[in-house]
Amino acid sequence: MIGCSLVRGTPYRYIGQTLEQRPECDGWPNRWSAQISQDQPDVALLIIGRWETVDGSTKESGPHR
Repeated sequence: MIGCSLVRGTPYRYIGQTLEQRPECDGWPNRWSAQISQDQPDVALLIIGRWETVDGSTKESGPHR
């Protein structure tokens, strides 16, 4: 899903702004599992992009890292 990170429910910093992930981003594990069960692929490919490289933050880690 474009605009979602694999890390769920955490704010991230992008172009100097701290933003919250969209709520629909947190449901990726269930969506992916259902799609794999339905399609039963022999191989799956995960392509990641900018959302895995932006600074993220969790309550435990504090500031964006």
